[in-house]
Amino acid sequence: MQGQEGPGRHAVGEASVAAGGLDAMQRQLRGGLTSVGLFSLFINLLVLAVPLYMVQIFDRVGELPLEAEDKAFVFDALASPPSLQDIANLAEGPEQAAELYLASRLAIDPDHPMEQAYLEGLASRLSLPAELVTHLEGQAAAATA
Repeated sequence: MQGQEGPGRHAVGEASVAAGGLDAMQRQLRGGLTSVGLFSLFINLLVLAVPLYMVQIFDRVGELPLEAEDKAFVFDALASPPSLQDIANLAEGPEQAAELYLASRLAIDPDHPMEQAYLEGLASRLSLPAELVTHLEGQAAAATA
């Protein structure tokens, strides 16, 4: 009788193999699930950071000695910032286009990738030649050195 396997013994063997396989799968997936969880936490913190930053800005503007109408203008501008095309449309000629680009360049951190993309987009919408952009970058670097 010892050599014979009954239907109960076979089912127990399959269950233990299945449980062992599940344990192995859990160990393999644990690292990936941890990474996904950490990534999700990071994204949620980023989503939360923007509103907190905006609250700080609104608080600071609220403390400024401005008339109510002036504060309302600033709050409206912060709530719906102009697009690159809106900014580019302000230039009434190549001189003003260069001035807009230079003012933007001086106001931002050029080492930040998002701000570099902003400057590239602005230069494109202002139709600034590459040589002029290089010249303006040199002026900005000299002014901030």
